[in-house]
Amino acid sequence: MPVIDPPDTQEEAFKRGLACLERRTYQEAAGYFQIAIDLERQGGSKNGGMKYLSFLGLALNFAQGRSEEGLRMCEQAAKREFFDAEPEAANVPTVDLSLG
Repeated sequence: MPVIDPPDTQEEAFKRGLACLERRTYQEAAGYFQIAIDLERQGGSKNGGMKYLSFLGLALNFAQGRSEEGLRMCEQAAKREFFDAEPEAANVPTVDLSLG
């Protein structure tokens, strides 16, 4: 789903993605999380937005039913941010359970 009003910052894109998750518009959420990743990379981040990657994986998993790609994204984010207190690692069990 194309984004009609692109956000200016990665944090705004992330917030919109979270709102889409709450509404269960998962494809739209994935689009916003991808924008957040792209904006963060444009800003010079070397880590590539692991929080955003994790939520992109979660949204893709919900949008596609059962997504190995979504699980890989969540696992990658959790591995890179292992010592970070951010909640993205919590997305791995959520996605993993949905894969059966």
